[in-house]
Amino acid sequence: AFCHYSEAAHQADEESEKLHQGFLSGEIELMEFIPKYRRLRLLCHRMTLIHSAAKFLMVPSGRPEQ
Repeated sequence: AFCHYSEAAHQADEESEKLHQGFLSGEIELMEFIPKYRRLRLLCHRMTLIHSAAKFLMVPSGRPEQ
């Protein structure tokens, strides 16, 4: 049901990794890299948290399945 949050987190993670590689290879300047990388990492973590919270709330007992 909440797979789109997981997919969005994965996509942001991949994009941030590509951006990181571009920075390390000298294709992207530091002042361009920082805000873009920060935005993508924040998005990744937010989507991961939302996905985790949704999974937690979907379990009837309120506890994650083992």
